[in-house]
Amino acid sequence: MSREAALPKYLALAETLQKLILGGDFAPGAKLPSVRSAMRRFGVSKNTLIAAYAYLEMNGAIHAKDRSGYYVSQEREDETVRLPYLIDHPLSLVEQKGQDILTDLEALRSRQGYDLLSPMLDPKLLPQGIVARLARKILAEDLRACLTPDFGPGYRPLRHALAGYYRAREIAADDRDFVTTLGCTHALVAAVEASTAPGDTIAIRTPTFYPLLRIIHSLNRRIIEIPSTANRSRDLERLEEAIERFSVRACFISVSLPDPYGAGLSDDAKRHLLNLAERYDLAMIEDDVFGHVSLRNHAMRPLKAFDQTGRVLHCSSLSKTLGSGLRVGWCMPGRYAKAMQNVRSIVAPAMPVFEQALVARLLESASFARHVGDLKLNVRQNLQTLQHALGEGLLAGSSLTSRDGGLLAWVRLPEGTSANTVYKAALERNVAVAPGGIYSLADRFDDHIRLFLGIETHNFRRAISILARNPS
Repeated sequence: MSREAALPKYLALAETLQKLILGGDFAPGAKLPSVRSAMRRFGVSKNTLIAAYAYLEMNGAIHAKDRSGYYVSQEREDETVRLPYLIDHPLSLVEQKGQDILTDLEALRSRQGYDLLSPMLDPKLLPQGIVARLARKILAEDLRACLTPDFGPGYRPLRHALAGYYRAREIAADDRDFVTTLGCTHALVAAVEASTAPGDTIAIRTPTFYPLLRIIHSLNRRIIEIPSTANRSRDLERLEEAIERFSVRACFISVSLPDPYGAGLSDDAKRHLLNLAERYDLAMIEDDVFGHVSLRNHAMRPLKAFDQTGRVLHCSSLSKTLGSGLRVGWCMPGRYAKAMQNVRSIVAPAMPVFEQALVARLLESASFARHVGDLKLNVRQNLQTLQHALGEGLLAGSSLTSRDGGLLAWVRLPEGTSANTVYKAALERNVAVAPGGIYSLADRFDDHIRLFLGIETHNFRRAISILARNPS
C-alpha cells in the first residue's frame, strides 16, 4: 500500500498539493485553483478539498484572502520539513478513530479469542494470592478507615509508599509530591486541565494511547502531532518548530513507551526536552504507565527524574503491573500541584481509601518485587517466542524493531503490507493485533503492528502459532 493510500483523503491531497508547491508548479504568491476547478482536477469532494486547503493554511504553506481564494505563501517550506509532521485534526476525525477496533475487540472477547492488542494483563498473571492476603489484612485491621473517604491529595500511607518507590528509581520525592487519582488516564486528563486552558495547543509525540487523543480534543485543546522517526534529533527539531509556529503550551510524552524505532528516549534527549520547556515556558505531561516493567539491566529513568524546575506532570499507575481493575493512579505535578488538586477534586472530591491502602501495602511488600520479576520472565519468554516465529517465517519479511520495550513489541511489516490488512486477517482467526495506524492521528505507522506481551506464555504461543498459519 502506498504511503498516500494509508492517509486520510484530505491529508493525501494536502501532501500532493505540497509536492506541487515545492516542485514549482505553484510559485510563491500564486493563486491556487478554485474549489470547483480543484475538485475536478483532483477528483475529490468539496469537503475533502476544503479540509486539505485548511490544513495547508494552518501549516503556513498557503494563506487565504477574503473573497479571493487561496494563495501560496511567499516563504515556502524547506523540503525537509514535510507535512504532516505538524497536524491539527477536526474533532469528527478523532472521534471516529478506534471505534471499529473497540467493536471488534468486544466481539473477540465474546468468542474467547486471543487479544494481543489491549494492554491489559492476562488474568493468569495477576498476583491474586498476594492481593487477597493483603486485602484481608487491611480490612481486618481497620475496616472503618477503609470505608471513610479521603478528601485530601491522597491517602498518606500510599503517598509515603510511592515516595519510597520513586526514590528507589533515583527520583527525589516525598509524600507531598503526589496527588492520587482514579487511574492513570484520570491523572493524565487532570494534568491537561491543570496545565492548559481551552483552546490551547498541545504537542503530542506519537505513537501514543489513542483514546487519549479523543479525550484531549473533547477538552477543547488543539493537538499537534509529532510522529516518532528513527532520527531522534530531527524529531526534537520538529517539536521545536511546532512549538514556535503554533504557540504550543504543553507537550505530551512517554519516554518509557517503545515506538517502532526503538525503546524510549536517551537521557540527553530528555534533558533537551526540559531545556525546551524552560525556553518556551511549557508544561511537560508524562505518561509513565509502562515504565514499571523494563527488560533492560537498568530501568529507563522517566523524564521526571531530570526535572529541576517542576515543569513535568508525571502520571502513572500500576494497572499494567497489578491489573487494570485496580483503579489507583497518581501524578507528581510539580509547580502545578495546586491546580492539579483543584481539578481532581471536581471529578473525585473524595478518593476511596481501601484501594489506595492496598496499593500502598503492595508497594512495600517483598511479594510485589517478586511478582514484577515473574512478570518480566513471562514477558522475556513471549519475546523469545515472537523472535523465533519471525525467524521461522511469521509474516514473511517482517522484523522485530523493539527488543527491550518491556510489555510492548513493535514489528515492522514487509514493504507494501498494510497493518490493517494484517489486523483483519488475524481477526478472522480469532487473534487481535494492534495496527500501528491507530496510535497516530494521520494513520502513521501503518507499516507496523504492535503486540502486548503481558499474556500467559501458553496463550501467547498459541496465538502466535495461529498467526503463523495465517500470513497476511
